[in-house]
Amino acid sequence: MNKNAHKIGLKNTHFNNPTGLSDKNNFSSAHDMALFTSHCLNNHTLRMIFKKKFHSCDVVNNKLSYSRQVMWKNTNRHLFQFRECIGVKTGITPNAGPCLSSAYKVMGK
Repeated sequence: MNKNAHKIGLKNTHFNNPTGLSDKNNFSSAHDMALFTSHCLNNHTLRMIFKKKFHSCDVVNNKLSYSRQVMWKNTNRHLFQFRECIGVKTGITPNAGPCLSSAYKVMGK
């Protein structure tokens, strides 16, 4: 993961685990996250995921003959407030606090 981060130009980022969640050795900068966001937006599948306001799936346990549908609501409030918002990522960790990487369509493009 760190090799890939370096390949796309992230110079102030290091991940000590694959989730990027709380670990004293994980770090990044706002600039690097902007570069990472831009890189991810070049991927059609990721763009489709980022802009979803809701996602649902069926959770099935065949052993217990149990199933239910689960729905998640995107926590990026900008998706619901601004038509131009195309999503991306929200998050919160104890060390970083609340974080947002967001993208918007430019009028006419």
